[in-house]
Amino acid sequence: FALEQLAALVEEDTSVLEGVIGHLESKSAKTRETAVWAISRIVVKGNTDAVSRILTRIEHTVPQVRLSALAALSQVAHKGDRETVAAIVKRLSHADWQVREVAADALAQISGLGDGVAIEGLIGLMCDKDWRLRPVAIEALETLVDRSVGALVPL
Repeated sequence: FALEQLAALVEEDTSVLEGVIGHLESKSAKTRETAVWAISRIVVKGNTDAVSRILTRIEHTVPQVRLSALAALSQVAHKGDRETVAAIVKRLSHADWQVREVAADALAQISGLGDGVAIEGLIGLMCDKDWRLRPVAIEALETLVDRSVGALVPL
């Protein structure tokens, strides 16, 4: 209920969003992480300013801020947003396995059916050295591939 009221305020007065965005620069990593989460819940999907600001956090030095930013993109970016998809695909080769995992989940939500860039990146993730990511990649691919064309991976 409180988030709905805050979202309504953002629609009426952009200074509310600017106040939350201001916390993205906080010295506290927890505050930055919370600000990313809050933005993802209070802006209208496709808000280009919010997408842009969150995209700048996906390579943050603090792991939790990075992960929150990636997860937030699926709430803020329009489905099929090319710039966002491309930025997330780059995270599929990140050194941190958790970043690769959240990136795969975000791609499943943001990429459109048949998105070749996302599919190519996720196919690469199926061969990841960390076995935990393989089922995540397959699950994400299942949302992007047209099932009428047959099996993606022979079992």
